[in-house]
Amino acid sequence: MRRFLVSISFIAGFLTCFMVQAESVTVSAPLRFATEPTYPPFEYHNNQGQLDGFDIALAQALCDRLMRRCEFVEQPFNTILSGLRLGAYDAAIAALDINDSRLQLMSFTQPYLANSAVLLVNRDVVTGDTISKENLVGVQTGTTLMNFVVDGRLGADVTPLPYASYEEAFGDLQAGNIDAVFTDQAVALNWLSQHPKGRWQVLGEPYTAPEYFGQGLGIALSKQNYRLKLALDNALDALRADGTLQALQKKYLHH
Repeated sequence: MRRFLVSISFIAGFLTCFMVQAESVTVSAPLRFATEPTYPPFEYHNNQGQLDGFDIALAQALCDRLMRRCEFVEQPFNTILSGLRLGAYDAAIAALDINDSRLQLMSFTQPYLANSAVLLVNRDVVTGDTISKENLVGVQTGTTLMNFVVDGRLGADVTPLPYASYEEAFGDLQAGNIDAVFTDQAVALNWLSQHPKGRWQVLGEPYTAPEYFGQGLGIALSKQNYRLKLALDNALDALRADGTLQALQKKYLHH
């Protein structure tokens, strides 16, 4: 009987140890974020070849708050959300607009940044107050910005020229191959701050249509990942309260 009780005690102790170890592994497991590093100032490779940008720094701050190690999975933008739905990573942070169509397929954290879009134009070519059907407008595929243009919100006759990345679109704008780029305001202002003044300008006022991008930027997650959403939302609240979020905005987004 004693031998049986000792065996039971041993098994119970072993299981307790295993459960503690399993819980520790779960808590310390890396938090894997998908991102697309061709979209400064949100995500890009710096001069040392390292991932950098507002989204990257924010993700790292969230991981620190949750005591998790961050891992980043670099993906083309038009495959990020499909990869998330397939479970290839835990979350996606890539200047993702929260909108109703995306919310039907996945979950988002609370917004971490208000967002708007602008039209950045070559002022030598676009001389009026609006874009015309003759002007070539570069837009990244798979974005809410592309949907906005396709739906005629820039003008019924404006046809977007699709690009795999905004890095390519801005390259063609600088080379004179296209007349304008439709992008997030922070991205346009970042690009303008690094290029000669006078040749390019933001045309008109920012676009803030809530059905496309007016709800703000959020971190995308699987609808089934309730615990991670709650943890990230709580961590975002903490980063706002201690000033970390505002400091990151000042560092990366204010020019």
